[in-house]
Amino acid sequence: MWIISNRRIDVNSPSGFIFSGISCGIKKNEKDLGLIYSCFSTNTLCLFTSNQIKANSVLISQSNLRKTNNIRAILVNSGNANCCWGNEGLEKTYFILEKLSTKLSVQPHQILIFSTGVIGKRWPYNKIEKKLDNLVKKLSFQEVDSFAESILTTDTFKKVSFQHIVFKKRKVNILGICKGAGMIAPCMATMLAFILTDAYVPLTLLKKVIYEANQFSFLRINVDGCTSTNDSFLIMCNGASGVDVSRDKKLFNRFFSSLIKVSKDLSTSIVKDAEGATKFIRVRIKGLNFEKARKVFLSLSNSLLLKSSFFGGVPAWGRIIQAIGQTGLRISPSDISISYFNKDEKKCVFRKGKMLNKNFSSLKSILRSKEVGILVELFLKSYRDRVYEFYTSDITPQYIKINAGLEK
Repeated sequence: MWIISNRRIDVNSPSGFIFSGISCGIKKNEKDLGLIYSCFSTNTLCLFTSNQIKANSVLISQSNLRKTNNIRAILVNSGNANCCWGNEGLEKTYFILEKLSTKLSVQPHQILIFSTGVIGKRWPYNKIEKKLDNLVKKLSFQEVDSFAESILTTDTFKKVSFQHIVFKKRKVNILGICKGAGMIAPCMATMLAFILTDAYVPLTLLKKVIYEANQFSFLRINVDGCTSTNDSFLIMCNGASGVDVSRDKKLFNRFFSSLIKVSKDLSTSIVKDAEGATKFIRVRIKGLNFEKARKVFLSLSNSLLLKSSFFGGVPAWGRIIQAIGQTGLRISPSDISISYFNKDEKKCVFRKGKMLNKNFSSLKSILRSKEVGILVELFLKSYRDRVYEFYTSDITPQYIKINAGLEK
């Protein structure tokens, strides 16, 4: 189940997790402080930004995860990145965790903290501290919606995905919540994304799960080529369902497939909410391994010329050729085929060095679609049957207005 909504979201949250989301005054008249608490011990892993400049929240969370994987709480603020605002940043971040840990009766290192918003502004830790009592008081299994709202920045809707499986009459729930609309070019996972499950997943298996889930989802999106200082992708498992997914291969495969579905839902929802975008673009690359396919995708999705052509509905396949050529791959025009497609039709415009479709007006129905795609086939020897799908968006004047500060 994939939920895109500005209305209240009601889902069956995994057993043993409670949520809250309130306003502490970072953003004007909006929720901006969220909390998730697990009533039980957990196995938790998180992948963080590859940007060398990391927010204080990221540095503290990385340090805490080196101490324990039994994370009991997640604190998130939006509207301020808690990054590059002064030497006291780490001290004040840890101060907040100490205060919250006392109220939750856990250790400070059992709390992870995440921030999202403007870089370089003083982090209003005093506003956060004043609202911690209220934040803890409002914890409830019914407040998924409030938490999902509290982590948003330039997002236009809340992003939540939910799946469940049943094993021997026991229900295993998987809940995903994320935020993201701009500064999306993951070298890991660009945005904040949290997946919670009441399954028990051994830590060694969870490492495989999080890396593969990341490759199937967040490594396959790009909006604007900018990797944030705050990117984080977390999976938290508390075992409250009583089901150990490692005990049965078929069970694990069902669990893993459901978790991948949640991850994909979250990642594609970010692209569909890309700042100012009017098009959701699927990019299919055939004939390369994943690393090289992703390299081609990033070249295509970082091309302002190509993204502009999608906004204008222009079949500028020459810009696709150009973007492929600049990747450094040893390739010639005779190795390349390019097609445009939507859910109803596909038209090949270039095949093995030759332009095929001179009547570009026949492509207008495809390019007018809100969801459109390009298929790049590379006729090389090694990986002919491999196909990888990635996701990006067009670039519009609205994106410039938002990021020039001309529109809130």
